[in-house]
Amino acid sequence: MHRVATGIRSGLVVATLFLALDCSTIPPPSKSVHPPACMTGDHVSGKVQATTACTEMEAPTLIDCVDPDYPKDIRRRHLQGKVVASARLTADGVLEDFKIESSPWPELSQLALDAFRQWRYKPAVCRDTGKTIPVRITTTLTFTLN
Repeated sequence: MHRVATGIRSGLVVATLFLALDCSTIPPPSKSVHPPACMTGDHVSGKVQATTACTEMEAPTLIDCVDPDYPKDIRRRHLQGKVVASARLTADGVLEDFKIESSPWPELSQLALDAFRQWRYKPAVCRDTGKTIPVRITTTLTFTLN
């Protein structure tokens, strides 16, 4: 009986200490913040072509992107390779009017297009006028199994 009472008392002490913790001092769980892989490369490949008259232009810069989905079923089928697409980059930094230039698989083309539609750029600027302008760009996504 004495052992049981001691065990109960110990349990109450532990429970009391546990309940007395001030949870406001516990830091939130740390999130591993890694930039998307799409931010690590140069994503305007080839020549940037102004769609309006401009003699000197500042090229667009990728400012926000999402990595494409790469579903398990497509990986299991060993579909990989580079998808190259051209698109019109609006004066607001949004890609539209896509054309797939090359792709090893239609499934990868669709995944790349879904990702490209979410990308945002600092638009091209015509230095002649100081205004943002629409341009035609080419960009690439690479799907690898590694």
